Amino acid sequence: VNKKDFSSATVKYVIANQKFVFTVLNDDSCSPGEVGVSALLRRWANVSISEVVSIQPFDPASVDGGQQIYLGNLSLEVGFNRKILERKEEFDTQEMGKAFCNAYDQQIFSLGQDLAFDFRGVNLAIKVTGVDVVDLDVLKKGTGAPSSNSNKQRGIVMKQTTISFTKAPD
Repeated sequence: VNKKDFSSATVKYVIANQKFVFTVLNDDSCSPGEVGVSALLRRWANVSISEVVSIQPFDPASVDGGQQIYLGNLSLEVGFNRKILERKEEFDTQEMGKAFCNAYDQQIFSLGQDLAFDFRGVNLAIKVTGVDVVDLDVLKKGTGAPSSNSNKQRGIVMKQTTISFTKAPD
C-alpha cells in the first residue's frame, strides 16, 4: 500500500472486506487508494484485479484482549508450485519450520490461506490447515505449559511457533 493510505510505521495489519488480514508493506509504486496483492492472496481472499474492496486497520489486540492471537502451533500443507520440479528428496521439517518462522515472524495467517514459501531455492505452495493459538500471559510468565485454543481462525507467527507440515495430495 502507499504510505499515504497506511504507514507501516503506525499500521502493521489491515483487514480486507472484514475477513482477510494482511500485513502492511509500503510500496511507492502503489498509487494512493490502491492495494498490491499477489495472485495467491487474491485467490484466497476471492478478489479480482481492479475490484473495489474495503480496507481498514486491524489491531490484533482488539481480539480477545490480544492475549490469544499468537500461534503456538501452525499446521501447513506443502506441495510444489511447479509439479515438473517435484523432487524425491525429503526436507528436514524442523529446519523448514525454523526457516518459516524466521521468514514470516509477526505475520498473521488464517485458516485456508495460500502462500508461497522458498526453502533452499525450492518454491513451495503452502496452505494453512490449522491454527492453534496460545495465551501470551502464560507463555510470558513461564508458568507451566501454555494452554492452546484451536477454535480461532487466525494467529500471528512468532519464533516459538511450532510448525507442522503435511504433504499436499498429488
